[in-house]
Amino acid sequence: GATDPEAIDRALLDAAERSVVPLSRLESVKRRARVRWIGALVGALAAAAALGGGIVLVANTVFADDAIDTGPVASGTLGSSGALAQLEWNRAILPFTGNGGGEINALTAGDDGYVAIYMDHTSGNPSPQIITSGNGLDWEAGASVDLGQSGGWIGQLATGAEGWAAVGTSFDEATGRERPLVLLSPDGVSWNQVEIPVADSMEIEDMVVSVTTNLGAVAVATDSITVFGTGWGDFQQVMERFFPADVSPESGWNVNPNGVVDFYGNDGEIAASFTAEELGIPAEMVAMMRGDHLVAYRTVDGGESWAPFPLTGPSPGWVGTMTAVGDTLLGIFGVGNGNALFRMDEGGWQRVDVGDDGLATVVASFDGRAYAAGNDAAGNAAVWRSTDGITWDRATFPVLADTSLGAITAGPHGIIASGSSNPVLGPAELTVDGLTVSITASGLYTVTNAAGTVLATAAQEDLVLGPAIAITDDAGEVVVTIDQQAIDAAWQAVHVQLEGDLARGVDSQATVVASLDGATWVRLPIDEALPPGFGLSHHAVGPAGVIVAGWSQQALPFPGTESGQQVWAGVIPTPQEP
Repeated sequence: GATDPEAIDRALLDAAERSVVPLSRLESVKRRARVRWIGALVGALAAAAALGGGIVLVANTVFADDAIDTGPVASGTLGSSGALAQLEWNRAILPFTGNGGGEINALTAGDDGYVAIYMDHTSGNPSPQIITSGNGLDWEAGASVDLGQSGGWIGQLATGAEGWAAVGTSFDEATGRERPLVLLSPDGVSWNQVEIPVADSMEIEDMVVSVTTNLGAVAVATDSITVFGTGWGDFQQVMERFFPADVSPESGWNVNPNGVVDFYGNDGEIAASFTAEELGIPAEMVAMMRGDHLVAYRTVDGGESWAPFPLTGPSPGWVGTMTAVGDTLLGIFGVGNGNALFRMDEGGWQRVDVGDDGLATVVASFDGRAYAAGNDAAGNAAVWRSTDGITWDRATFPVLADTSLGAITAGPHGIIASGSSNPVLGPAELTVDGLTVSITASGLYTVTNAAGTVLATAAQEDLVLGPAIAITDDAGEVVVTIDQQAIDAAWQAVHVQLEGDLARGVDSQATVVASLDGATWVRLPIDEALPPGFGLSHHAVGPAGVIVAGWSQQALPFPGTESGQQVWAGVIPTPQEP
């Protein structure tokens, strides 16, 4: 029903998993997650306020504010851009009975059709079911995956020259621990579950720490598949060895970006704080405690064998969506209070400047071109394109103010992106010694004087974090030193303002834009077809059109439709014979 907390939690988690890796169940990470997810879940917060069932809508073509050209349109296909002005909705049936027992957890499209992962909740344990469709209307059940008694989740589903790949986390009943889940398919129909040689433990100084690996992202390149995830440690011996005897971690603890460990009291407030250095915790262990210990594995033989893929240089933070352009890896990483786009080269991960002071929150690729979506400095939705991951150009785009795109998929039939028309997070600003320090959600610092002259800029991944952060100019001279608590207070003010905007009913209508060629984009007026309160979660462009998946507060306004998991297909009207 509309107030079902489990449905709301699933929808929020599903929306978050498109931008970030599912976080640890540790109380410390939960506290940090509430801050990190604000940027990624701005649109999901309002959409999930009143959720009921899940639906999937399939558009055989997409709407346009104005038709781009009037070329011939082949009935039943996307045809040319002239088809962007027509749409008819029809119901498609999933190969399941009953309603409200599951949801679409991942969705993508290839040359010949669509592939979705349907998470079945009817048994109480999430169990993935692969479903496929050639036309968006008729769906068939394929492989199913046993995730054990505690279930699991799918982090990302991708396709490319090497086939199809899905990654996530399952539960190993024999050991009682979570295990990486990797599914591979040559065609999207037949799937195999493969094992990768993840380390069950690692040695940090004189400690052997038990490690659990959660996979959340995958990049399918020209001749390889690379999976990415996060290593979590068994922190019991850390608590016993390093935590002070006079504090209790049972009420919660958190490792901040500045390396400070906060301990919480029963009232939820910070009772004590120590730097990691004061406690003697090794830096590598601190990264694992924060969830920033990244791991990657690669196969070059279709999954027959896997080897650790070296992530050279400092890791930016937790991993979001990944993709590949040729052999170049691109990824969204968590930095600061939001996300940023990085490119892997021989020197390690390098932050990517897409231009327009833009904030890229998701990335996808197809046929040698990458697409990054997010918003520009003015808060307008934007998409940038690149063939090498270094130089980017902005696509022609409708003006969508106060909108950030949080999902994008690309394939042989087009590109589609979505987000919500909500206020953009940040930047946070504070004044130190007469200087103004502006910090974007992606962790970019700019220091200006009273005259507005920029004195220094810095990226968070290049700073030495601690209780106080020093920002230097090009000559290496310290321009300003900022207290981390002042930074936290500035961001808290931003969050309070954002929550106030949402509480006052700022329009959170889902926004969907699509393109056949990646150059010119149009907005789909989905509010004309979708029910009120629709919470969009997934989409794809395939041979039959656009699939839009999400949750609805109520049944669709069509005869014979009930709330629950549904599929709808929009088809181009067939010309009538004279």
